[in-house]
Amino acid sequence: MELVLVMVLLGILSLAVIPKIFDTQAFSNRGFSDQLKAAVEFARKSAVSERRNICVNFAGNVTITRAVTAGASVACTLPLFNPSTGSAFNLAPPTGVTVTSTVSPVIFGALGNANATATVSLTGDSSQGFTIVGNTGYVQ
Repeated sequence: MELVLVMVLLGILSLAVIPKIFDTQAFSNRGFSDQLKAAVEFARKSAVSERRNICVNFAGNVTITRAVTAGASVACTLPLFNPSTGSAFNLAPPTGVTVTSTVSPVIFGALGNANATATVSLTGDSSQGFTIVGNTGYVQ
């Protein structure tokens, strides 16, 4: 009797748990969310260190550009390079994930502040997101 009960419980668990173990989509989504948040924080820190505007655009792929010279009204036209890859920031979300922001582009000024408070949302298998505080540029 106990053996049959254990086998039934193992059968139920295998139907519910094993598919979740081999589904890597949730891990991929969380990894992209963390990567995106780190890239936005890097953009803010770059604006402060370079004393110029850094723009984060959330349309489709997430791109980060910088201004040619210092000044509050200077447009972001040059790519900001990713220090780990050496290429321009162009983050493509994983399949099935959509990135939206209430403000796009978010422009970080020379003091690290953002042009407005923005809520960035990642939707797909699971929803995640973060907020960029306008006055301070803090990413939370």
